[in-house]
Amino acid sequence: MKKMKFISVAAAMFAASAMLSSCFGGSSDDPVSPSGSGDVAKVAAETFSIIASSNKDVTFTIDVPADTKIIDKKNATFSNISTVNTLVKITAKMVDATGYVNPTQVAIVSLSSATPSVNISFDFAEKSSDTKTQAYIQESATDVTITSDKSTVTGTSMIIPAGTTVIKGNTTDEFSVTAFKAAPETVTSDAITIGLPLPTDPKVMVLSCTPSGAEFSDEVTLKVYVGTELAGETLTIENNGDKVTAKVGADGYVEFKVDHFSLWSILFAPIASKITTGSVTVLNVTNYQVAEGVNTYSYTKNVGVKSTATGLIGLFISNTFGDKETTIVEEGSFLATEAGTATINVVQNYITYTFGYGDASFSLTVWDGTVSTISIVGGGSGTNADPQRHSGGSGN
Repeated sequence: MKKMKFISVAAAMFAASAMLSSCFGGSSDDPVSPSGSGDVAKVAAETFSIIASSNKDVTFTIDVPADTKIIDKKNATFSNISTVNTLVKITAKMVDATGYVNPTQVAIVSLSSATPSVNISFDFAEKSSDTKTQAYIQESATDVTITSDKSTVTGTSMIIPAGTTVIKGNTTDEFSVTAFKAAPETVTSDAITIGLPLPTDPKVMVLSCTPSGAEFSDEVTLKVYVGTELAGETLTIENNGDKVTAKVGADGYVEFKVDHFSLWSILFAPIASKITTGSVTVLNVTNYQVAEGVNTYSYTKNVGVKSTATGLIGLFISNTFGDKETTIVEEGSFLATEAGTATINVVQNYITYTFGYGDASFSLTVWDGTVSTISIVGGGSGTNADPQRHSGGSGN
């Protein structure tokens, strides 16, 4: 059977690194590659993409050139981002910010050839409706508990000792606490080293406490649910350099005692203890009819992170590696000089990380780029079958 020459080109809706290989040449006795040095052509990813989502209606903007597609007021995609700009800022600004404590958020997204697509999410928190006046607190004969009752981050409250007074600062605003997930600040796989801290801001949860700027006669307790996986571990909460530490109880709650209010951030910086890699096949089709000229094929690619973690660990994963996994349809193309049939195989890589924090440990799987291998044979009678689409697994 006669084998035919073709030239491979990279073209993707959400660019992925690709490797296209074939049997080249005018005849089976005279193989020739596009480079003239073999039968494998590697095409590196030239663009990146980011999938952004929000729990509220927002306006999305990006600080680098990109093809922006606003799907609706809560979802957008940014594609064809140049490799020159590997650190990208995406701003999400609420359309109606009335009553929200974090109406504008900026995500810092790191992109690399290993992670050409990143899935991030923004969490906007409505100010808690559970409030108490300063006069009520001062006159109370018992401790007062106030909860963060409208946030998507549940399990947060403040406990104010009976008779507490504001001794400095804001003497008018009511007492309240609203918890929310910090804006994403992702890292690339190249930045993760076993045994070393991540090169990123470890803030994963923020507590907006009012009266902001006030100092108290008695320490106020900020009680936060972080998950039973962290029971017995020590966590830190920080505000403008002021830090307070506390141990997580067996029930998964941690209690920080503070003497003033503002934005308090819970820090969480686990260290990678193991990194493994793997791959799954997302497309495998044979006898695919090839026409002379440009041919295209499509497949379903996994994007994001596979993890079942909740609590503070879940927030850390979302902020550092991107949001929960989803799928997108990608398209590849190649240029053939003759008609024939093809075997198309697309494999997607993934990285599984195991992190440790004290005696606690957890794992997650991050989906990486794809590698395409295309073999074409001229003179075949193949069928005009559409590429099969698979979602693939994670191996974890």
